[in-house]
Amino acid sequence: MVKTKNMITAGLGAVIILLVCGVGFYYFNQIAVMSDADFIELCKSGTLQEIKNAVKRANVNAWDDRGQTPLVVAVNAKRP
Repeated sequence: MVKTKNMITAGLGAVIILLVCGVGFYYFNQIAVMSDADFIELCKSGTLQEIKNAVKRANVNAWDDRGQTPLVVAVNAKRP
């Protein structure tokens, strides 16, 4: 009985640790991630350096409302 109680307590402790780590990871990623719409807009009007920095935290496979990826949007953007 005592062994079973210790196993349950250890299992619950492990679950709590995993939940705390998972919630922390989720919130960290929410801060660090750029939305698809923001990234596509940046590809339209941002500088090359801004786009390079954003690639690390953006979905490069996103699609805009016309079915274009950020790469296509960036190539088609009119820049001086």
